[in-house]
Amino acid sequence: MNNKEIKHKRVVVVGAGISGISAAGLCVQKGAKEVRLLDKDPKVLERAEVEDLIKKGVEVFVGEHKKSYFESSDLIVLSPGVSRSWIEPFIEDGVPVVSELELGFWFLDESTYIVAVTGTNGKTTTASLIAHILKKRFDVFLGCNIGTPLCSYVTENKKADVV
Repeated sequence: MNNKEIKHKRVVVVGAGISGISAAGLCVQKGAKEVRLLDKDPKVLERAEVEDLIKKGVEVFVGEHKKSYFESSDLIVLSPGVSRSWIEPFIEDGVPVVSELELGFWFLDESTYIVAVTGTNGKTTTASLIAHILKKRFDVFLGCNIGTPLCSYVTENKKADVV
C-alpha cells in the first residue's frame, strides 16, 4: 500500500497520543473512507484534538481492544510505543501494519532528503546534532520523537529540504 491507495480505504490507528492523533488526521486529509482511532485510556476523549477528529468523522474507541474494531480494515497504523504483539490477535490476514512514521514517509515530497536515526540510546542527541549542522545550509524539519510527529509535518504541507 502506498499514498495512492489510502483514498477510500478503512484505516485503524492504534494509540491516541500525539502521533496517533496526527496519523488519524493525515488519513482523513488524504481521503480515507473510514478512520478508527483506538486507545485503552478513556481520558483521550477529553482531548480537544480527539474531539476535532470526531467532528471530522473519525470513530474513537476506548478501553480494551476488540476484534470488531479491526474488522474490514485495509491498513493498521501503530503509534510509537504500541507493540504489534498487543494487537496480533486482531489482525486479519493480509492487512498491512505500519508505523505512524512510515505512513508519514509515504506522503513526503520525493525531492526531500531524509535522515533517520534509529537505535536504543542517543537518538535525540544524534538527531539534534545532525539537524544543527544541516541548518547551516538547509531548511530542516526535526521531529518525530522530538516534538512534532511526521504525519503532522505532512498534514501541514510544510516543505523542508531535509527531514
